[in-house]
Amino acid sequence: MAQAEIPDAERIVRSLKIENKEPLQDLSGSTVILGNALVVEAKYRTMCSLIENSGYRTCVDLPCGYTPKALHLTAKGIQFIGLDLPIVVQEMEPVMHSLTAYPERMAFHPVDATNYDSLDAALEKNGRASVYHNGRHDDVLYRKRAGGCCK
Repeated sequence: MAQAEIPDAERIVRSLKIENKEPLQDLSGSTVILGNALVVEAKYRTMCSLIENSGYRTCVDLPCGYTPKALHLTAKGIQFIGLDLPIVVQEMEPVMHSLTAYPERMAFHPVDATNYDSLDAALEKNGRASVYHNGRHDDVLYRKRAGGCCK
């Protein structure tokens, strides 16, 4: 993403001190590497556009990973809730908060995506949200009740 000049991606790479590591070390051949890079960039740009145009002011991103989506969306006035493995949240949360002008619009929670209670606890807030999950975008209504969140 940094090579595609997606805003803030380069700042995240520098903050995580991974600029000299080969991110595609298991791939071989320039065609495979280029194809993968194009898919990642297209998916990122498309999903950001869908989220922005959904009309919802909250985005839940599972897994949020290492993309600059939180910076991009919070700058557009959208509340961002990033969910991921504890190690990812531990690394990304301080980096993102140090790079944003809108830390109050950004929250990260470590979750186990296979554990309903873990997800429910991270999404205690009532309201509608635009949910992004590995290239899929859904409109979900989360209601805190005895049964937890639901669609």
